[in-house]
Amino acid sequence: MPKRYENPPIIEALCEFQFDEGAPWDLTLIGLLYDKLKDFFPKKQQLQLDLAIAAAAQTIQQTENVPMIPLVRFLDSDEKKLIQVGQNLLTVNQVKSYQSWEDFSLFIEKGLDAYYEVANPKGFRHVAIKYFNRIEIPRSNTNLERLFRFRPLIPSGLSQDIKAFLIGVNLSYEDAKDTLHIQTGTTNSDNPETLVIILEIAYSFAKPREIEFKDTLKVLDKAHKYIEDAFEICLTDELKQTFGEVKE
Repeated sequence: MPKRYENPPIIEALCEFQFDEGAPWDLTLIGLLYDKLKDFFPKKQQLQLDLAIAAAAQTIQQTENVPMIPLVRFLDSDEKKLIQVGQNLLTVNQVKSYQSWEDFSLFIEKGLDAYYEVANPKGFRHVAIKYFNRIEIPRSNTNLERLFRFRPLIPSGLSQDIKAFLIGVNLSYEDAKDTLHIQTGTTNSDNPETLVIILEIAYSFAKPREIEFKDTLKVLDKAHKYIEDAFEICLTDELKQTFGEVKE
């Protein structure tokens, strides 16, 4: 059974899909999607032009043509969950406080079902799940070896007083078909006495066109399990104890 924490460090989880061209896209589809999702995502927000371009380019990692703009966001009442839609594009986001994969995957399913019913895409061109964790530690306790298993290795003889770092790795999974990406590094902190570290763990499918729509949640479950395992392996028990494990 996966571990659960009272105060997990997750600040954002997202699942992103890019689709092969399906039915012709027009802005009336946005209204149809909203009608199907408004019970769960009653707030609607249109992104500004420059933000829409940037979001689309980041989502597809600039490997394909940028989807048609504008992009539109549907948000739940407390703006903790949101769905972003555009031409051949769907992302489902959960920001803090993240509850569980079961809760998050339910909204992924709702968004995906609505998109398929309205836009009728031919298949997937890109599928990925990403988790971002924010971990704050006192600079007086920056012995990363005690807190992180995935960390920069600083040879003896150099100063161990870390000011900033960024490291990452891509690992092959499922017979080299998929990729698990792990990246960790420092980010700006409002408190000079605190070191803030962002741990990103993402799983992407190398052959998304082979994923059948009916199997999407099943393959996402497997991807999430790999992400969950990576999280547990990358952090030491000493650090994870600060999140407050929930005993079932």
